[in-house]
Amino acid sequence: MSARVAICFHLGYNNRFDAFTFYIDNVLQQCPDADIYITYRENDDPSVKCHEKYPNAVIVKAINGCDTGAFLLQIKHILDSRKKYDYIFKIHTKSNNLVFNNWIHQLLDPIAGSHQNVHNVLELFRNDPEVGMIGGNPWVLKRDIYPTIFTEICQRNKIEMDGYFIGGTIFWIRFSIIEDIFKNIDINYEYSLCEKGKPSEPSYTHSWERIFGLLVNTCGYRIQGI
Repeated sequence: MSARVAICFHLGYNNRFDAFTFYIDNVLQQCPDADIYITYRENDDPSVKCHEKYPNAVIVKAINGCDTGAFLLQIKHILDSRKKYDYIFKIHTKSNNLVFNNWIHQLLDPIAGSHQNVHNVLELFRNDPEVGMIGGNPWVLKRDIYPTIFTEICQRNKIEMDGYFIGGTIFWIRFSIIEDIFKNIDINYEYSLCEKGKPSEPSYTHSWERIFGLLVNTCGYRIQGI
């Protein structure tokens, strides 16, 4: 039986759609029944192009919080649907800047660069019940952040404030972690606080980048880099 997977894809740059479907298609080779949730931020609605490629994708505009705010909206749609999954694959576009291209490959290739790499991720989850999140090893980080907003969010939602996260917020995560944590969070409120456009620091947007990783520790799991 194939894993039940939700693919959460934030299309931050419409013109980068084709560059990232390669990774989504690798997941679909392993998990052909995966559901796809796509968010976008630009004024031009990419729904026609997205549905040509993925006819059953759920598509929503997300203008707050870059990819982290978009992920909050995707989580809201998933939980409202009452669908159950084993894992979520979170992916988002970056510009075609050369620095970003190297960064994206470090984040994406180990976890979705081939259907075999996707298979390896799923096997790691199945074989090690302590693993809650999987991402590119160079981007498993532990860094300080402006404490004000970060602390506010964590205290409001009872999230542990010490632990690792995946810089760049491209990862696989157990759905049970998302379900357990967000059933007690006002997602619409948290999304509404996220900044529109590129944020200045301190920010809700970049606080959530770290907090998604801290959810793993809060639920008693660990992050695994590969």
